[in-house]
Amino acid sequence: MSKKLYRSNENKVFAGIFGGLGEYFDIDPVLFRIIWVFVTIFSGIVPGLVVYIIAIFVMPARRAPVARDAGWHEETAQKDTADKQ
Repeated sequence: MSKKLYRSNENKVFAGIFGGLGEYFDIDPVLFRIIWVFVTIFSGIVPGLVVYIIAIFVMPARRAPVARDAGWHEETAQKDTADKQ
């Protein structure tokens, strides 16, 4: 299975760009954030912001697994218990 680059859902500060990069490259995302701050400051701020905004639209968000209705079994068990009484 090949690795895919996604925006992170768990490790994010704003949009999950650096969290996704950290998960993809298996590096702490704080390192990416620090590098981005320095590059953005020394490039005149606007290019760094433009690249980040483009990344928000280009990188897909990781879809969370579909959660099954966890309460379904409890509700059914409670109804069954109530019906038996």
